[in-house]
Amino acid sequence: GAQRMLPKPNKLDPLSDPPVLSERDLEGGLYGLSRRGFIPPAADLTPAMERGVPVIQQRPAPLFDQAVKHARREIAMADDIASIRLDHAPPARLARSADELRRTG
Repeated sequence: GAQRMLPKPNKLDPLSDPPVLSERDLEGGLYGLSRRGFIPPAADLTPAMERGVPVIQQRPAPLFDQAVKHARREIAMADDIASIRLDHAPPARLARSADELRRTG
């Protein structure tokens, strides 16, 4: 369903009591809270990112195994491609929620 936005009294008066956040509100992460107005746009999120496990870790990216760099590989033939099926339909869960939004909106 739709996620809860910052209540109007808080939008009009930033010094009013902050709304209580539920577990569902927190599931969207810091970006979701910021996008929905619970965290002010100018807030510094650096301290929240520095606690616990780092959000982004720097390490070398494994490109390929050096041991098999010169090994011969099979080439995929056109017969193999015919067995690939592309499904362009949206997932059932998303389609159902879009229908619900149309009915309520």
